[in-house]
Amino acid sequence: MASVDSERIKVTIVEDDDGAAAQLAEYLNRYGTDKCIDFDITRYKNTSLFLSNYNNSADLIFMDIMLPDGDGMSAIAKIRERDADVTVIFVTNMSQYAVKGYEVRALDFIVKPGATSRPFGSSTCIWAKKNFKFPIPSA
Repeated sequence: MASVDSERIKVTIVEDDDGAAAQLAEYLNRYGTDKCIDFDITRYKNTSLFLSNYNNSADLIFMDIMLPDGDGMSAIAKIRERDADVTVIFVTNMSQYAVKGYEVRALDFIVKPGATSRPFGSSTCIWAKKNFKFPIPSA
């Protein structure tokens, strides 16, 4: 895991919607500015590019469920075969898939477009407190 003092937090966003990906990156960057955290954000628009380029270096993956060339659940199941430790948060319009996300050990589930005042859920905040040791407001 990354340490805030030593390196940037590596985030991968897999999202085909340019607006949704930009909004999520904006949330992360705004949060990072507020907390003096650097995020290294990589974005993929489909599962094929993500799976072929993933090198087990992400600290956190934000994964859309419905993508043009496949679904995020299946992509994360494949990632789990080679990276059991990466933290996954699903970001989607399809809240009915939330329970299925736990089958691939997702930490959290964010329904698009997300609340602008608090885009991250309580479990995400707890994870960040534990892994990166910086102050995060209580959920």
